[in-house]
Amino acid sequence: MKKVAFVFMFTFGWVFTPITDVEIRCQSTINIPIVFHVVHNSAGTNHEFEMGVLFGKIYEQVDIINKAFNGRFQGDKTTKMSPTVSVEQEHEFRFYIAGCESAGRRGIVRTNSQFTGCQIPDITNPSLGGSTPWSIDSFINVYVADLEACGLSGFSTQCDSLSEESSIIVIDYRFLGRNNMEGLDRGFTLVHELGHYFGLSHPWGNDLDGCISDDGIEDTPNQSGPYYGCPSFPQRSCGSSDYYFTFMDYVDDSCMELFTPGQINKMIATLESKYPFLRTNKVNCDIDYARYNFCDLVDLYPNPVSNGFLHINIPENLHNHNHIQAVNANGKFIKLSIEVIDEVIRLNVNNLNGGLYFFMIGDTCTKKVLVHSE
Repeated sequence: MKKVAFVFMFTFGWVFTPITDVEIRCQSTINIPIVFHVVHNSAGTNHEFEMGVLFGKIYEQVDIINKAFNGRFQGDKTTKMSPTVSVEQEHEFRFYIAGCESAGRRGIVRTNSQFTGCQIPDITNPSLGGSTPWSIDSFINVYVADLEACGLSGFSTQCDSLSEESSIIVIDYRFLGRNNMEGLDRGFTLVHELGHYFGLSHPWGNDLDGCISDDGIEDTPNQSGPYYGCPSFPQRSCGSSDYYFTFMDYVDDSCMELFTPGQINKMIATLESKYPFLRTNKVNCDIDYARYNFCDLVDLYPNPVSNGFLHINIPENLHNHNHIQAVNANGKFIKLSIEVIDEVIRLNVNNLNGGLYFFMIGDTCTKKVLVHSE
C-alpha cells in the first residue's frame, strides 16, 4: 500500500533540523570493482533483454554510479538544506568493471538460466544455469535479470553471514542506466541498492507508520515514511524537515540529489568492517569512464543505422567539434570517413560491423550508436 504523507505548516514558518557537523575521513581514491552477471531465461530469447543489456548500457550505468557517489547530482534542494552546509567530499569513489583489462569483458558474465519469476537462489546456482558470484571479499556482484514477475526494479541483500549466494544485488534490466521507465529513468536504482549493500537504511528505518525508528544516521532527520514522485520543498514529518531527496528514499530519480556526509561515512565504515578487501583491489581497468559523458547536446541520426551515412548536428557552443572518434563495445578505436556538408557532419558507416559504438565528439560529449548489420 502506498504511504500517504501528511504535511503540516505552522504559521511561524518551517522548522529545519540542522545537519550537524560530521567528520569525513580524509581518503584517497576508493576503488571498488563490480562484476555484472547478465542472467537470461533459457526458456527463450528475449530480444528486448539482449538489446537492453549491451556493453555500452553497463558502461553508462557505471558512469552514473561514479557521478552519484561523488556528488555530481546535487541540485537546488541540496542548496536549501538549512543551515547551509558544505557537502564537498574529501575522497573519491571509483567503481569500475572488474578485470576489464581484457577488452572490458571479463567482468561482464552472461549466462542462460532457469531463473524465472522470483526464485532468487536459482540466479546464483550454476546447476540451474545461474552464475556463481565472484568472491564477495573482493568484488560486488550485480545480477541483471528480468524481474517483471516480481514487481521489483531491484533489491540488495543484507546478510551478516556474508555467504556468497546472499550478498548480491539484483537489478531488472529495464532499469539499468538511463532508460524509459517512468520515474526511475536516470539509473539511480542501482545507486539506491548499492547504498543498502554498504549498510544504509531508508530514512524512516523499519517504521512505516510513525516516528519510532530511523536509519541511525545523524544528519538525515527521521521521517514517518517514504515519499513518492517529486514533492515540493520542503516537506515535514516527525517534527522536522525531511531530506527526501537523498538516494535512499522512494522519490523519482529526477528528485534525487545526493548522499549526505553521514551516509557517506556509514558506507565507508561498512566497507572497512564488512568488506575490508574490497577497496584494496588493484585497478586494472583501461576504460576511462570520464570520457563517456553521455550528453543531449548533439543531434545524431539515424540511430540505429543500417547502412549509408550517419549525420551529426553539433551546436556552435560545443568546442573542438572537429575532433571525432569512434570506439566499439570492446574499446577498440575505429577509423572513420568524415565529411562536412552544409554544416552537418556525415560519417560513412557502410564498413562498420553490427553492434554498439561510442562516438566521442571532442572532449565534451559521447553518443551511443547502434549499427545493424545487413
